[in-house]
Amino acid sequence: MKSIGMIELNSIAKGILVTDYIGKTANVKVLRSHSVCPGKYIVIFSGDVGAVEASKNAALNAGGHSVINSFVIANVHDTVIEAINGTLGDFPKEAIGVIEYFSIASAVQGADDAAKASDVSLVNVRLGFAIGGKSYITMTGKISAVEEAVKAGIKKAEDEGLVVDYCILPSPIDELYNSIL
Repeated sequence: MKSIGMIELNSIAKGILVTDYIGKTANVKVLRSHSVCPGKYIVIFSGDVGAVEASKNAALNAGGHSVINSFVIANVHDTVIEAINGTLGDFPKEAIGVIEYFSIASAVQGADDAAKASDVSLVNVRLGFAIGGKSYITMTGKISAVEEAVKAGIKKAEDEGLVVDYCILPSPIDELYNSIL
């Protein structure tokens, strides 16, 4: 079973240390390990559920009070990792949904929830680069599918006060499709 884990820290030095712990604890692949705005650090890793859980627990211990947020998604939707890496190909030019989050971890979790809730195409998951540490996800699909996916994508984060805003565009102008890549 493919799973994904993430640790978000408020210290770059601890982030680098945590990445080493993650890689040495279990058989996982580090997908991302780098600083993000404003001076935070994220590590995203994948593998079997047990390995990802073990690496996350080691990272939490090593990161201590520098850990802002963390999670493990046991059965991550196939398109989430592609959207994080920006490797998605074509997507339908239909309705667009956008969800903006205060937390990077919330965006990844929201993307997974949205993709699992409805038949949408995740276009991207933007992780705090040059946007003040916030993150956002974009998706396309039939208007009813996008509405359902946005609702699912904000549910957890909204309960925690981590949703900045969201929008649904039923019939966007053509120029928006190129700008959401």
